[in-house]
Amino acid sequence: MQLSKNDDDLASITTFFDSYEGPFDKKPLDLVWLTSRVVDMYNLRYVASKVSLNFLSDEDFLVCLGDEKCIEEILSGMLGNAFRLTKPGNSILVNLSRFEDQGFPFARITVEDNGWGIPPQQLKYIFCDENEKPRSRHVRRLIKAGLSLAHVEKLVILHEGGICVDSKVGA
Repeated sequence: MQLSKNDDDLASITTFFDSYEGPFDKKPLDLVWLTSRVVDMYNLRYVASKVSLNFLSDEDFLVCLGDEKCIEEILSGMLGNAFRLTKPGNSILVNLSRFEDQGFPFARITVEDNGWGIPPQQLKYIFCDENEKPRSRHVRRLIKAGLSLAHVEKLVILHEGGICVDSKVGA
């Protein structure tokens, strides 16, 4: 997904930032440690779900500038949705990696699950606010899934990042 920076997007981000119960405090933090901590928390919280949650990282230590509370919310939103949409006996994988784009280092966090999937025609609504989404069966499941991905996307944008979803029904 390519994030555009038109006036409407910036106004939306500004409105969100103004309403965010901060403070928004970017400082150096170790993403390996933070991601591992959130994954451990979810493993404890959902132990009875019989969903396997694993964390992989090629790095032992990966420092980035970010707001720890916001990144915890991003990870919690992504994992909460993954757990609620993944049936017992299936798995979720969180992968943290480092990559470079035009000579600058970046971190990539992926959350992969083998849940029920999202139909292609519904993917365009995944980052919409709840009142903008059509009420199909699949979208109703997403609405019930917890922290909205619209909120997660806004937190990612505050960190000058991007977010996307790749999904196949029944995969």
